[in-house]
Amino acid sequence: MAFNVLDASISAINEGRRKAIKTVSLQAVEMITDRVQQEGKASSGRKMAKYSAAYALVRSKGKAKGQSGSLQTAHVDLTVTGQMMNNLKVIKTGTRAAKIGFSNKEAQDKANNTTNLKGTWIKPTKGEQAEIREAFADVLSDVIGKVNKKTVFKI
Repeated sequence: MAFNVLDASISAINEGRRKAIKTVSLQAVEMITDRVQQEGKASSGRKMAKYSAAYALVRSKGKAKGQSGSLQTAHVDLTVTGQMMNNLKVIKTGTRAAKIGFSNKEAQDKANNTTNLKGTWIKPTKGEQAEIREAFADVLSDVIGKVNKKTVFKI
């Protein structure tokens, strides 16, 4: 019987890990999006390479492909149409890891192009990674606490 109790607890902890990974992965997407759109920073924490003068002019006048209205040009924010950044999602979660990526090929292609032009930006910065680890530990501690208080007996 002790093994059955342990099996149920392990199962609950694994499900809790999956939920914790999903929660912090969603937070990671938000962190990356905010860093890029609000600060124009790459994964290194440095500002991304500036828009070319010609592209900045087109962008500021609202003439870029798919663009509606003029956009800021003070920093690179990767949001001419917003479609690529809106497609940045948690693609897959498990009990050990999550995959952040794009929900369609067009957004993935755009991301690859911007990475080639502006540098890596989709990977969390070191500071973001530390925040993600801390958030994961907090969420998982809550889950384990709930499992300890409410162990499911499987007989």
